[in-house]
Amino acid sequence: MEDIRRFLAVRSAYLPTFSSNGQIMAYITDISGVPELWALRLGEPFPDQVSYFGERVGLAKYAPQGDHLVFAMDAGGNERWQLYLRHQGRILPLTRNPEAIHEFGAWAPDGQLLAISANTRNPAYFDVYIGTLEGEWRRVWQADATLYVQDWSADGRYLLVAEYHAPSAQDLWLVDISDRSRRRLTSGPPARYLFAQFGSQGDTDVWALSDLDSEFLRPVRISLETGRLSVPREFDWDVEQLAISWDGCTAALVVNDGGRSRLLAFPLPELDRPAEAHLPLGVVLSLEWHPDESWVAYSFSGPHFNPDIWRWEPEKDISRLTWSPRLWVELTETPEPESWHFESFDGRLIQGWLYRPAPIPPPGGWPALVIVHGGPESQARPDFDPVIAYFVRAGYLVYTPNVRGSTGFGKTFSHLDDRELRPNAVRDLAEGVKALQEAGLASPKATAVMGASYGGFMVLSALTDYPDLWAAGIDIVGIANLETFLENTGPWRRKLREAEYGSLEHDRELLRALSPIHRADRIKAPLLVIHGRNDPRVPVTEAEQIVGRLRELGRPVELLVFDDEGHGVVRLPNKIRMYESAAKFLEKHLKGQQ
Repeated sequence: MEDIRRFLAVRSAYLPTFSSNGQIMAYITDISGVPELWALRLGEPFPDQVSYFGERVGLAKYAPQGDHLVFAMDAGGNERWQLYLRHQGRILPLTRNPEAIHEFGAWAPDGQLLAISANTRNPAYFDVYIGTLEGEWRRVWQADATLYVQDWSADGRYLLVAEYHAPSAQDLWLVDISDRSRRRLTSGPPARYLFAQFGSQGDTDVWALSDLDSEFLRPVRISLETGRLSVPREFDWDVEQLAISWDGCTAALVVNDGGRSRLLAFPLPELDRPAEAHLPLGVVLSLEWHPDESWVAYSFSGPHFNPDIWRWEPEKDISRLTWSPRLWVELTETPEPESWHFESFDGRLIQGWLYRPAPIPPPGGWPALVIVHGGPESQARPDFDPVIAYFVRAGYLVYTPNVRGSTGFGKTFSHLDDRELRPNAVRDLAEGVKALQEAGLASPKATAVMGASYGGFMVLSALTDYPDLWAAGIDIVGIANLETFLENTGPWRRKLREAEYGSLEHDRELLRALSPIHRADRIKAPLLVIHGRNDPRVPVTEAEQIVGRLRELGRPVELLVFDDEGHGVVRLPNKIRMYESAAKFLEKHLKGQQ
């Protein structure tokens, strides 16, 4: 069997940003073992390390003028992002409240001011602030709401701000920073408004991706003069990313076509005569136009491509800008997944990605690992996953289903698991495993389920609702008790999560009925539970609850907690320990049962 450490040490690069003169590209890479900020002078072979604190960097953005570079960094995975400024080789803190979250929004057009959102006043709410390069801040919008800055107008007068009501519902506001007056730009039924930005140097309109009156996200244009919203072009899938060139003449779009990404460029405002990049199977993670407006940088990840940054000049070929180490792991030796559907209990087709370790299954099927994505507003995609690559090459069948409630298949589908409908998504998991077993692909004696965050909730729900179906389960930073989760999660998240699961005020009976902790006595399969001590989203008490209950019942359960991690594991030594434990756990409980 191959060494899982080699797969986990495959590096990545993503989130490019360009200096105003276009000569330097900064980006995030985990080449040091932690996602940190590096910079590459285009045309030169080797990058320089910018951040060197041994902590995770989550975002970086160059100013539109000058060489100022802002980046966000947290501590121990706690997601309390602090902002720093790099200028002329020095790094200066812009924020000084380690208990608050600071979300970068936009640079002023002259590069002398920044607009951010922060929950300094009240942990439950994000206000809007404008700050100087010395870290002096003034509040321009205070509200008991979740406000995120999207863009700054070219004339320096207006901020574009999104107000989040729920993951599936936002509004856009225009804020005049001179007198702090504001005007709502959106109306009508609840809808998503994502990637909002001013459309041209004249700032006569705003562009965004919206599913208003539509099953799918597509570009919409809002006139600032009339307030009219128009839809220049409809799409059959979600348009999931939008980046407008510096001159406002071209839009780069990423279309989620059944899970795989398509990258296109359209002239504005008509969105006709598209150019399309020729991409292999995979997912585009981010977009950034170069200042000369002739090409776009994008992060790309696929089954045969670890995440790296690429260049595309519309109407021309793609080329690679970063070459993250692979440690002699030949990614093309991992079979590409196939889009595999099954018919669930109500006749609905459920899609997922199936990774076969060989063309022909052995008698009785392969030992199988079903990996459930988090969210639930998310989607299993054909990107690079070192854990999947390892397990497939170790002889496991891996299936990553998009059960009801997943995004990417239309607005209606994404709401089919809301509130009291949630057990139907768990039933999809069971129906998918039965279909794999009936097809002779998965062994009925050796099928495990693994998931992180909401995926961990699905793991525990699957083990309690269908106990005879599973040989093992791995719960990573998962929810065991929806009541205590909502009580203890970060207060800035509670309202948005209650929109999905139900509220503490009105729906406690429903939350109890859906919580796996109250059915833990039904769990038969051995369980491995993994958590980060500093998790602000799903507190470690969720792991402690389910482990404590199973130990009371005398059931086989293991617990692994990392003191320097949060909602997920990002440090390479911890990743190695985590997945070596998972590999041994599955080897014991799956390979030994066939």
